[in-house]
Amino acid sequence: MAAAMSAPRTAAMREACAVAAAASRRGARRGAVGLLLAVAATCSWLLPDEGPLGAVRGQSVFAAGAWRRTPERRRMALQAAKAAKGGKGALKDSSFTDFDSVPLKEPGMGPTEVTNYFVLDIGGKVINTSWTRTSEHGDVDSTFQIAEGPPGKYATIARYTHRHASGEGWKVLSKRFDVKAPRSHYHSMVYLVDNAYGETQEHQALPRQQLKELFGDPDEIMSEVAAHVKGKESIEHWEQFQEFWKLYA
Repeated sequence: MAAAMSAPRTAAMREACAVAAAASRRGARRGAVGLLLAVAATCSWLLPDEGPLGAVRGQSVFAAGAWRRTPERRRMALQAAKAAKGGKGALKDSSFTDFDSVPLKEPGMGPTEVTNYFVLDIGGKVINTSWTRTSEHGDVDSTFQIAEGPPGKYATIARYTHRHASGEGWKVLSKRFDVKAPRSHYHSMVYLVDNAYGETQEHQALPRQQLKELFGDPDEIMSEVAAHVKGKESIEHWEQFQEFWKLYA
């Protein structure tokens, strides 16, 4: 009889113990999850693409939204970097005139000078491309140049000069290609004189990537400039400038 009465009590005690053990396990799991979240909040500054001290503007660093936005931000940053490095130069300013349409000044009024130009932003570099014709007393001086940086002594310049002069019984044609570093004078790379009635001269420096030292990436600059020169007015000396540029790039 006593054994029969103790059996229900034993079963009840076992059930109570099982319930207590289950509750203890749930509490342990909740404690572990809470500990993990606390560690994540404390060490979130170790995650990439987050702000100082792991600030995610009130959201958990493990939130699904934060992980989805990170690749998107990276993709946009890569696209912006590629556009800045390899995209076409942005046109900032320009002015074009047909040189032959400009009337010459009367004798004694000084030379007739006209200039075409355009300014590009190429990866943060300001590149000014210009070409000029100056006419006086039957002589014609033409220049074509690329300049980087602010105008004046701080500019880096590569310039081609074409001069045609003539008179009674004589005629001279000269070509020059000069370069200038910031805060420096011009240095002659090419000087050619075609004088049918006198001494002909031919002086040319050896190509040693002089323009790479001056401009950094002369091929990229030439590619962008060539795309904008195409179809412009009065570019009769562009090809000769381009030839010398490539020689010393």
